[in-house]
Amino acid sequence: MTLGRPMRKARTTNRDASEALPALTTEIDLLPLPGSTSTERCILLAGDVQGCGPDAIRLMPFGGGSDDDSYLMRVIGWRRMVPLNTSDHRGLWVPPVLAGITVTLSAFVGPSQSNFPLVSTDRFADTLSVTSQPVHSITTTNYDAASFVYSPANDTPGWILVRTFGAELVEIQTADNTTTPTTNAIYNWEYDDDE
Repeated sequence: MTLGRPMRKARTTNRDASEALPALTTEIDLLPLPGSTSTERCILLAGDVQGCGPDAIRLMPFGGGSDDDSYLMRVIGWRRMVPLNTSDHRGLWVPPVLAGITVTLSAFVGPSQSNFPLVSTDRFADTLSVTSQPVHSITTTNYDAASFVYSPANDTPGWILVRTFGAELVEIQTADNTTTPTTNAIYNWEYDDDE
C-alpha cells in the first residue's frame, strides 16, 4: 500500500528560468527552509521528527510560457555527513543527483480564478524526458526503477515519481532550455507502507 499526501507548490513564486543550473558543490549548514521569492532555493524537508523519510517525491512540473517551450529540471537528494569535530555542530551536505529531466510545456493550463495556487498562465508539462538517474547494477524487470514517468505528450499533465533513496533534503533545481520565462512544480511525498 502506498500512502499519498495532498499536492502543494514547490516554490511559493515561480522561478525566473533565465539562469543555468548551478554547479554541484558540498555545502555547510544547508537549511531546509524555502524562501518566499522567485529566486529562492527550493529545498524540501524529506523526513519527519522520527527520522522516517518518504520513499519518493511525485512532481508535476509546470511553467509560464508557450506550448512546447521546455526547461531543465534536476532533483538533488542532499545527504548530511557528521563532522569529525564534535564541538562543530554544523553539517556537511553532499548533493547526489536523483534525476535529471527535460520538461516540455503543453496547452493544459491552470484555472482562470486568481484565488488558486495555479492560474491560467501556468502551463503543465505533458512531455518529460529523464536525462539522468541512478541505475541498478543488476538488470531485472522486477527491480524498482529510480524514476517512474508518465509523459502523455497530448496536452494533458504528465508527472514523474522520483525515489529519494533516504535523502534528508530534496532540492528541485530548474533552468531555461528554450524560452520558458518561469518554472515550478507541484509535488507530494509518497510513502510505501509494505514494510
